Amino acid sequence: MTSSPPTRVEVPPIRGWLLIEHPGPWGFSAGADIPGLPADVRAAAAALGFRINLIRQYRRSPRPGRERCFVSSAAGGRQLLEQLPAVRVADRFAAVAEAVAAGRPSGLATPVAEPMYLVCTNEVRSPVCGGQGRAVARAVAAVAGRHTWETTHVGGCRFAANLVCLPSGVFHRGISPAAAVALVEAAGRGRSALAPLAGDCRRPGSCAQPGAELPEPA
Repeated sequence: MTSSPPTRVEVPPIRGWLLIEHPGPWGFSAGADIPGLPADVRAAAAALGFRINLIRQYRRSPRPGRERCFVSSAAGGRQLLEQLPAVRVADRFAAVAEAVAAGRPSGLATPVAEPMYLVCTNEVRSPVCGGQGRAVARAVAAVAGRHTWETTHVGGCRFAANLVCLPSGVFHRGISPAAAVALVEAAGRGRSALAPLAGDCRRPGSCAQPGAELPEPA
């Protein structure tokens, strides 16, 4: 009896990310859950190919009025991650996103030199992500601390848990808590690690077999 081939994961082409700190509650769709997000920000994100996600730092709550936004892209050949206050997203997002997608600092936001590890825990969208995602987030937080973020849907719920590393834009699908810890620890040593399922959101149709080795976050 022959075994079936490994599952391949198609990762949607994403040029960048707009991440908005929003402790909750989270609903089915991030686009509908962001209070007061201007239509022109949504339009700019769509035009630039940026995905909008809500995030919350694992077991940490921002002070009211101090919520942050992060804009990240590696589309221009340079991995960039910048931070700005959520209250400035309306007037700065388009310019910041255009710059980082072109591979240059925007000068309008604060550069972030450290990685972000996003784990989908959106249980309203998928109970599996809520359960397995939280287990991975808890494990990653034990080694990565404040660099660990829960996020709304990133796609591929059937492959939960899903981990996205920024600013590299690399997805890790079907990752276990132990594998996630190994990946983060290896990244901290400047090395790459093997993950069960992975893909790179910078290239349309990118996919990888289980055990594929991909770049770690800068």
